[in-house]
Amino acid sequence: MRWEYGVTTHHSRIATTLPRTLESLARGGFSEPRLFVDGPIRSLPTWLRHYRLHLRETPVFAFGNWSLALYEMVTISPDCDRYMLVQDDVLMCRNVCQYLEQVPLQPKTYLNLISWRGNGPSFKEQQEGFTGFYKTPRNGKGAQALVFDREGVRDLLLTGRFFDHRLNLTTDSIGVRGRKNIDGVVCDSMKDRGYAEMAHWPSLVTHLHEEPSAIGNRRQDPVESFPGEEFDAAGVLLRKS
Repeated sequence: MRWEYGVTTHHSRIATTLPRTLESLARGGFSEPRLFVDGPIRSLPTWLRHYRLHLRETPVFAFGNWSLALYEMVTISPDCDRYMLVQDDVLMCRNVCQYLEQVPLQPKTYLNLISWRGNGPSFKEQQEGFTGFYKTPRNGKGAQALVFDREGVRDLLLTGRFFDHRLNLTTDSIGVRGRKNIDGVVCDSMKDRGYAEMAHWPSLVTHLHEEPSAIGNRRQDPVESFPGEEFDAAGVLLRKS
């Protein structure tokens, strides 16, 4: 299976959450991500030069960086089977890549690897020990780690709602709406195209809650269903399935 995957980050995160995220992704099976860095870097750290860098001297903000990253990945590698974008403040279970390669991606779906509180499977399913992907009851809750197939990327990028979002100059308490709200825009755009969002239980990633969002969002609670970085997603979950 051919992958294109990357991490969207802000120049202020290079010395904070980004190294921890990259270390965790490598244990998850994603050791060579592209790094999409928003904002000018005064001095490029030596360790960062080992990655495939996409530097944006002029800031395009969270949504702009994410949408450009997806477009760049599919432009560079239009024949991949899976495309994944991860944000710079997550931790991942071990061997997630190996696990995902054994789980078919159903037509007209995309994967959200994080399961926030209130967005998991039913209480009954949780009590019965359910594991695997499920259709989320509250779509668009988190964009920390999203996975698409080739058709999904194409359909998302061609959706008018997705394109128009960056042109939204209205503001709220933390700034211009068109610069953020990745999760909701992706979800609504994919729904316009007839897609369902599938999340995983237990959560395959969690949020590094020590740091607030680079765009000013409040600190988020840790993901309760995340079994830990040492949890072997391939070894445990494939054995259960």
